[in-house]
Amino acid sequence: MVLPFLALLVLLALGMPIGFAMVTASLIYMTLVGGIPLGQVTQSMALSVDSFTILAVPLFILAGNLMNTGGVTRRVFRFANVLVGHLRGGLGHVCIVASMIFAGMTGAATAEAAGLGILEIKAMRDEGYDLDFAAALTGAAATIGPIIPPSIPFVIYGVLANCSVGALFLGGFVPGLLMGLSLMCISFYYARKRNYPRRQRATRRELWASVKESFLPLQCPVIILGGIWGGIFTPTEAASVAVVYALILGLIVYKELRPADLPGIIKSTLVATSTVCFIVAGATLFAWIMAREQIPQQIGAFLLSLTSSPAGLLLILNLFLLVVGCFMEAIAAMTILVPILLPIIVSVGVDPVHFGLVMTLNLMIGLLTPPVGLVLYIVSKIADMSFGRLARATAPFLVPLLIVLALITYIPQLVLWLPNLLLRRGL
Repeated sequence: MVLPFLALLVLLALGMPIGFAMVTASLIYMTLVGGIPLGQVTQSMALSVDSFTILAVPLFILAGNLMNTGGVTRRVFRFANVLVGHLRGGLGHVCIVASMIFAGMTGAATAEAAGLGILEIKAMRDEGYDLDFAAALTGAAATIGPIIPPSIPFVIYGVLANCSVGALFLGGFVPGLLMGLSLMCISFYYARKRNYPRRQRATRRELWASVKESFLPLQCPVIILGGIWGGIFTPTEAASVAVVYALILGLIVYKELRPADLPGIIKSTLVATSTVCFIVAGATLFAWIMAREQIPQQIGAFLLSLTSSPAGLLLILNLFLLVVGCFMEAIAAMTILVPILLPIIVSVGVDPVHFGLVMTLNLMIGLLTPPVGLVLYIVSKIADMSFGRLARATAPFLVPLLIVLALITYIPQLVLWLPNLLLRRGL
């Protein structure tokens, strides 16, 4: 039973990428155990990504890359600056608000960290903010991206859990807003403590000019989410609409996206997509082996022997997922663990949509924790600072995120109120 896990841990310790490690561990198990047709490998991996819903993943990645290159990111940042730049520690709040707006366009923490991070860190450094604060806040704010819809992890979870992606999207609104507000509180605290500057309040003319400049980018989340909830298109079709909209803005409206830029954008999208899909495929094969060994049933029996209380079980799973997030990439962890954990939480009466938000936020916090924190790697490269220094600077910003995690864990209506209101689930 422990053979695939031991093989996986050894391979990860040797530095093998997570997707290849899961496939290799699976092959080692299948070879040693015998009696399993190796054709199962290719079949299982191919079927795992042969999904119309998963098609939304590369499309949202492409939309984010187009917006970063086509001038949308910069306009969103300027709008946020006019909106909240006059508050104490204004650029810190600008960073958070811009991330919340950009979250409604791409659904990926890495896209936010890479796209907005360059603008945010440079702007804060130019205004006299400490590099540690600027980089840490940029990384923490990027985790809002997959919580406020649309969200790539929600698409993956919806496929694995066989639950409504639209309900997951709706469920992410309130937690995403809480994350933004909590980060603004800690930003305000540091701003007062370190006497960070604030900008002069924008005049009505400046505000109106910024609204006009950013009006079209701000319509992107309205179009995407309004179309999904209005029944006009599916989440996958919404991702296609986002790509077309980003192309129109970049090529025709702002003319900052050149045809010569497209091959590079498509190449980076293909690289990111192939990475995600290979991780999903490898994790699906690994999960099939665990199912064959009846590991989910054994884990479920063990957890339920500890407690049958939903509150107690959620506490245990939160602690477990926080540890997992430190060592495993979010999509890989989700692909492996959802088939194991979902039957357990459903058996004690926890709503799958509620658990989807709890699980996703846990794994997004993992993006800020070493040794595998992907957002930390991206921001450390942008800020030109060591990974260890950034990890230490980011630690205080984990506190508000953990508080939000506790709130959505034990107040399910923070997640379920909007889906129940608009989709009337269960009626």
